[in-house]
Amino acid sequence: FMNSPEDESSSGIEFESISQLTKRLNLRATLTHFITKPASQYRLSDDLASVLLNYAHYPWNLNVGASYQGSSSRPDASGTPAALPAYWTADLKVSYKFNQQLTTFLESSNVFNEDYGTASQGVLTDGVPNRGLEARVGLNYSF
Repeated sequence: FMNSPEDESSSGIEFESISQLTKRLNLRATLTHFITKPASQYRLSDDLASVLLNYAHYPWNLNVGASYQGSSSRPDASGTPAALPAYWTADLKVSYKFNQQLTTFLESSNVFNEDYGTASQGVLTDGVPNRGLEARVGLNYSF
């Protein structure tokens, strides 16, 4: 951990796979498991995972993804670590490419409006609340 005043390290295993299932369909998956981590990093989950499915049929592109974070800890009012539950979130993006310069998109994060908290530096009993369902519409112009 580079920003720590102490020399700290962690160990674990990580898996990543990128597969072209068909001419238009790709799958990417990741898994991470920390075997050891510094005691000061108890807020970090031991297990992380993600999966992303991409379908491209010009001029359309579709991404469907999900991310997992295993249970983690946060300090309670007395400073003792207390558990925060694991959670999944899902994301979606559809885009249309008009030409080499102009693309429009519709994307959504946390599409199932999952209510979850992440570990705080303070004593928030349910962790830091995260955003619920988000939706964005936009244009990308390259020049």
